[in-house]
Formats: sequence, C-alpha cells, structure tokens
Amino acid sequence: MQKLRLICSSFLSAALFFSLISVAMAEERVAGYVSGTQEILQSITLAGGNVARRIMTRVTVVTDDPDNPLHLATQDCFVTYIFSNNEEPIGGKGSCDGITVDGHLWWLAIELRPDGVVNWTNNGGIGKFSNFKASGTTKVLANFPDGKIIGPFEGTYSNE
Repeated sequence: MQKLRLICSSFLSAALFFSLISVAMAEERVAGYVSGTQEILQSITLAGGNVARRIMTRVTVVTDDPDNPLHLATQDCFVTYIFSNNEEPIGGKGSCDGITVDGHLWWLAIELRPDGVVNWTNNGGIGKFSNFKASGTTKVLANFPDGKIIGPFEGTYSNE
C-alpha cells in the first residue's frame, strides 16, 4: 500500500510539473512540487494475479519560481496503474487537466514506470498554453496513510 501511495504521489507531482508553464521561446528547465490528495477508486484483480488500481488525484502545483503562471494552479488526474501481487509497480497510464489561478487550462499524459517514477508529457492547452511543449518526471517525497501526497517534479518546457 505504501508503494501504491508513493506512485500516486509521483503521478501528482508529474501533473504539477506540467503546470509550471511560462511564456518562453527557448527550452527551459522547470521544477517544483505538487501537494494534495489521492483516492483509490477501484482495485481489480487481473488475469495472472496482478492488480489494476484506478486512482483519482487532486493536487496544487507549487513552482520553484512563484512568478511562474502555473504557480498555485490546481490539477486533477485519473490513472490506472498495475501492481504485482507484492505491491511492486509494473506500469500504467493516465491523464490530467490543470487550471491556473487566472483560468487557463492544459492537459498532460502520464505513464508509470516499473521503478515508480512517473513520466509526463504535455498534450496541449487553451489560450496561453496552446503552443506549450513540456515533459519531465515526478517522484514521491511523502505518501501519508490518510491519502495526502507530496512529490517533486522536474523537466523542460517551451512555448513556441
């Protein structure tokens, strides 16, 4: 269960990283953390004994640069992650949407790796995020028994 929570935290962190978009023409590095909650909506035993878990996460994005337009944005994600019988991550995918304080929206795709790290990639956005390109990773920093999570993220972005 701890590993599952750590993976969910990674997912949230990844989503928040995407939220760190700022207007720029060149590729830039971004970093920060996400903090929020996760809820396991359903667990399903698959053929072969692995378990699929459908998880909903709701986080706030906190960027290292408080002037970043995604600082304090919200992000909601829905994922299905697969775990072995002994709770080891096998993989999984999902998607997120984020909304900034001033009402701009973006989407991202996420993928859980077997090492528990989450890769994320921007899938477009609206308005100031319509030309945004970003990708990176999220890892788990803390995963609490009550569903609260905290995770750092890092990556690169550009706004062509």
